Amino acid sequence: GKELVLAALNPKEPQAKVIVDELGKRFQVRVFVVSATGLQHAWSHYQYISPKSKQITGSVEIQEKRIQETHAAISSLQDFTSAMQTFSGKTTELLEVIFGGALALRVSDIHLEPTEAKGILRFRIDGLLHPAYESMDLQVYHSLVTRIKLLSNLKLNTSKEPQDGRFTIDLQWQDIEIRTSVIPSEYGEAVVLRVLDPSAFH
Repeated sequence: GKELVLAALNPKEPQAKVIVDELGKRFQVRVFVVSATGLQHAWSHYQYISPKSKQITGSVEIQEKRIQETHAAISSLQDFTSAMQTFSGKTTELLEVIFGGALALRVSDIHLEPTEAKGILRFRIDGLLHPAYESMDLQVYHSLVTRIKLLSNLKLNTSKEPQDGRFTIDLQWQDIEIRTSVIPSEYGEAVVLRVLDPSAFH
């Protein structure tokens, strides 16, 4: 509503005070003093935003082209697994590849699960859960979960309780609705992405 929470390194610094005063004309401002490390952590999430890509939500954006390319190249689960094994792009591109493969294979659910040593990706196809990629680097896995939480407008600082959200992949010829469930597990957060009506993509 009209309440704004503002994090500042030093709210008494002249330039910061000008901003606080200006925002106070439109909002009820609550100012919190934070560390430089805390601010840097928050700013680091902007790495997930690409100004040249198509917007899905207000949090992050996604490249439709990569989804299309992956979709066109995948005709079997083995094709997808091979593509994942040779994938060398950025972590921010990985989810787009996963979506492209999932849509090509008419996947109803995408399951991401951490173990002690790696991340595991599974696809539910025709009611059965199949391993799609079982050797994901844990750092990549956790970055992927963060990106999914950003897409779904979920709390990034909450990892000990379940969260549910949703987002839309706005493709040129079809909007794909995704429902997100993030669940705490022994080795971190597990994620289930429900792809609503994937058959409509074909």
